[in-house]
Amino acid sequence: MFVQLIESILPLNFYSELAGVIVDCSILIKIIKIYLPKIYDHLVDIGFELSLNNVLYKWFVSLYIQNLSLDLSLTIWDVLVLEGNIVMFKSAIAILKIVKHKILSVENLEDLNDIFEDCTKHLNDNYTMLYYLIARRFEFDNTYIMKNRIALQPAIIENINKGNEYKIQE
Repeated sequence: MFVQLIESILPLNFYSELAGVIVDCSILIKIIKIYLPKIYDHLVDIGFELSLNNVLYKWFVSLYIQNLSLDLSLTIWDVLVLEGNIVMFKSAIAILKIVKHKILSVENLEDLNDIFEDCTKHLNDNYTMLYYLIARRFEFDNTYIMKNRIALQPAIIENINKGNEYKIQE
């Protein structure tokens, strides 16, 4: 299953020097900024913007296995196999929407870290997750993702080749 994910579902360079993960995290930040502006602005207002990169990075690198309940992770994997890598983005948006009220209610980084560390591990609402992954249509699609990958990838790969620190771009 993992070989199938790597070779057929995820972008070719997803794990190659983690360039694909960094590109996709950059795209996800753009999506959050556009489609979840209240959440994005609140995270920025309380100083969580840079840490958000780390959270998204962990979600993508582990394909959600380390950060969600096993049951919810397997639901995401099932739809990932069926629908392709756009599910990586839909899953992140779904998680943020599911815990939106908790995110918007906190005023400090410690409480926000608790949401991303503890609360997401206890999510178990497969019905809502399936709604976001299958039934809900998003404003972004595979074409949007691919255009952004093409636009962002050269600069990120150049940065990696120069030996610079991995940087998620906005």
